[in-house]
Amino acid sequence: MEYSYVSGIDGNPTLSLTDAVESAYQDYTSDFTHYWGLEAKEPPEGLSHDDWRELIKLYGLARKLVQGASSMVRPVRVRDDELSLRELLSEEDKKEQAAIDAFLARLKGKMPDEDWWKLRWRLDPVEPSDPRLKRRFFDNCIEIEASERFFQYPYEIADRTMTLLAYMVRSPGEFTTQYLGRVAECYIRKMNTEFAVMARAALDRAIQDRITDEEVAECVGLRPDGRVDLERRIEACASRSWFDSDSRLAATRIKDSGVHAAHFAPGLAANMDEVLQDLAEVLRALEITAT
Repeated sequence: MEYSYVSGIDGNPTLSLTDAVESAYQDYTSDFTHYWGLEAKEPPEGLSHDDWRELIKLYGLARKLVQGASSMVRPVRVRDDELSLRELLSEEDKKEQAAIDAFLARLKGKMPDEDWWKLRWRLDPVEPSDPRLKRRFFDNCIEIEASERFFQYPYEIADRTMTLLAYMVRSPGEFTTQYLGRVAECYIRKMNTEFAVMARAALDRAIQDRITDEEVAECVGLRPDGRVDLERRIEACASRSWFDSDSRLAATRIKDSGVHAAHFAPGLAANMDEVLQDLAEVLRALEITAT
């Protein structure tokens, strides 16, 4: 089945990119598994039983590898050579293609161009025994599984983009938008853990742009180890009345969220929208100190 978003728009002018992408993904995945018989009980016509079983094995391995990569936990019962299978298939692909290219180069100019191109197309990979097809098949399996696990709908990206724009409207000051800009891409891409860590770093840097460590030490003293950390900087801002009780709590939540995401539970970072709201509030409070 061939999908065309143009024909979709012709039939429905309000068709969204999300609908088009989702439809294309579902159509392709269905066609791919059907063509190769990956969920069938018998091999499709024209495919030997041995080749079919090998492709099913590759498909299953791709699913395991994507799952393992998403958590960096080695999949159970996956050998070392299977972990590096992509590199092995790529090397075999290159060798096969190099041999074909050399063969075609020797024939170039010795036969009509039309016949040469027909031969070139006939040598494209079509059989599972061809290393080039096997590598591309495996890559396609990885793409399908990775998309299933990591895909983000365009409307979700658009919603988060509009959320950031709303903060830009409500907080037009250069200081606030500058530091929100440091976390914007993590927020749009829904990288929760990275966003929490970057929000903490942005807050720490923003406070340092307003008060030196020497001034912090004079206000609230040093840590027992003689250092100034983010907690001390937040206390100093509150001591100078730059932070009221709400913004001080917001700053503390950002600090704790970043530490928690980085060191204790990277996969369970705080809600991004809540952290973003806290960060915008704290940055606005710091911006006021300069006016």
